[in-house]
Parts: sequence; structure tokens; C-alpha cells
Amino acid sequence: MVWVPSLVVLFATYVTFDDWNVWFIESNVERRAKWRVALDRLKSFEARVVIPGHCSEKVLAVLRDAAQKTSLRYSCVDGTREYVDFYEEVYQTARTGSELVERIRARYPDVKGNDFAIEWLARLLFPKSSPKWFCPLPGPPGEIFLNPSGVYDGDPTRE
Repeated sequence: MVWVPSLVVLFATYVTFDDWNVWFIESNVERRAKWRVALDRLKSFEARVVIPGHCSEKVLAVLRDAAQKTSLRYSCVDGTREYVDFYEEVYQTARTGSELVERIRARYPDVKGNDFAIEWLARLLFPKSSPKWFCPLPGPPGEIFLNPSGVYDGDPTRE
């Protein structure tokens, strides 16, 4: 992240998202706990503007406007925190890939950015119960989304 105190602007990179599905594929329970701490820390900056890692055209317009005004406050931190908290609940209670996807889409029906990632996540967590019509993974499980050490950092298969 980059903090510019003279402008009271925080470039939060992929810690925050707005109008974009959050990328949970390479996270796990422990990493999401650390993510929440990072989001809480971002709030402590009291930034006038927080620039998310991904956002919609609507948010880009707000950010362009914020560059012109000093009184406009925009932050995607709360929205990302709420999404991470909601996902954790869904992760803990969903029993099938379809249920995981349905619950996330029901809560965030208008979020289309990165939409395929929700189906990929379901395929990785619930390979047996995810419908064939879900977006196919970009490669075989165990060979995709590996960190530089060749290890998958995401949550283990749930079934």
C-alpha cells in the first residue's frame, strides 16, 4: 500500500475492492484474519480517498472528482471488510459449490467484476458438488494458483 499524507490519499492495492468480487482463491482462514487486521489499520489512516485494487467505472468517476475537491471522502475499506466477513460466514457454513455461489451472488447481485472467480473458488472448495456449467478452472487443481514456492495457499477442499 502507498500512503500519501500530504494528499490524505491511500492507494490500498489488492487489500480493498469496490464493485468487484473479492479474490479469495489464494486466501485461507488465517490469511483472512490478517486481512481484517490490515483493513482495520487502513481505517486508522482516516484517508480522504482510498483507491481500491479493482473498482467500477462509477468509482473511477468518484475518484476523478475527488482529485478536484478537498471535501469529498471516499473509502472502499468498509465494503471490503464487510465482504470478507460475509465470505468467512459462507465459507464456514456452505455445504456445496452451488450454495457458496448462490449466497455470494444473492448478497452482491450487482457485483460483476471478477465474477468468474466465485465459480472457480466453488470448484476448488467443492469439486464434487459444483455444477459442470460453472466457469472452468484455468488449469488442473493442484497445478494452478501456486505461490512462488509451488504451494497452494488457499483453503483446502471441503468435500
